Amino acid sequence: MSRSLEKEIFIPNNLLALSHFEISVDMIVIGMSSWEDVSKVVLFNFLKANVVFLETSFLDNDIEDEPDYLQLPWDTIGVESQEIGSNQWRFTFSTNVIEFIFESEWPEYDVS
Repeated sequence: MSRSLEKEIFIPNNLLALSHFEISVDMIVIGMSSWEDVSKVVLFNFLKANVVFLETSFLDNDIEDEPDYLQLPWDTIGVESQEIGSNQWRFTFSTNVIEFIFESEWPEYDVS
């Protein structure tokens, strides 16, 4: 089945700011919010998660010029989701600060 977090959920609900990022054993929690109200966060729980790739996209002088550069929220540049089988998906999140790729089940969330 072809699905897209970005097209199905993030863009229609104006959830374009990555405002929470948490990695723990077997789970990744990502909070998305609108830039208009970053205090209203929708949490996406990715279960059975495994980080495949994580890379920062900033330079030392970015932090020297702007000390709060690494503080959330981050601007979401793109999100990709690809089914890889056995109820597992590969997700790629690209932001102005980091890019990370992980595999997990489709996330649990509540957009209300």
